[in-house]
Amino acid sequence: MGRPGLIVVVAALALIAAFLGLRECRQSRAADQVHAEWMNRTCGVGERGELERELRQHGPRLEHRLEEAFLRGPSEAERIQWRQVAKREWEEMVAAIDAGKTHGLTRQEISRLQTARLEGFSKAALDDYTEGYRSAAIAGLGIIGTERAGQFLRRIRDDPQHRDHSDAARLALERTQRTAPPGPPKPVPQRRPEAGR
Repeated sequence: MGRPGLIVVVAALALIAAFLGLRECRQSRAADQVHAEWMNRTCGVGERGELERELRQHGPRLEHRLEEAFLRGPSEAERIQWRQVAKREWEEMVAAIDAGKTHGLTRQEISRLQTARLEGFSKAALDDYTEGYRSAAIAGLGIIGTERAGQFLRRIRDDPQHRDHSDAARLALERTQRTAPPGPPKPVPQRRPEAGR
């Protein structure tokens, strides 16, 4: 093979490698998007089924990330963003109360809100967000339903340190068992001819 033929072969191999790398990059980006949307779910009716299908599709690539999401909770950037959301909600709530809008709250609830501090409100909102985030990770692992996801969920269910999440892990495991793909068919026992006939 001459030099021009070698260059054509090398160029073709480089093009194939670039195509395969780009395809993997697109798939990874799609998995990243599915993970981000799942962890910060704002799905409307009917959208959740599609998101669950995509979660199963990318399952093996997302198992580790969902496990880490449960163990570590939201990232610092997500926490900062959530604190900003809580601050905006706090300011809107205080402005509404100051304007005389009670939104069905009792006088006692309004009094409590007026004496509460932004820091306490923000901390409670962040705690709720963190719990929801960790619960989403557990539910996601239940939807993925792989053996690895099941092992992780059993560890959470059985670990006294994660007592607050044992019910969620148990429910995710039950879902995994209901939605697991069927295994190979069980052999049908053959009747043996009776002796002496």
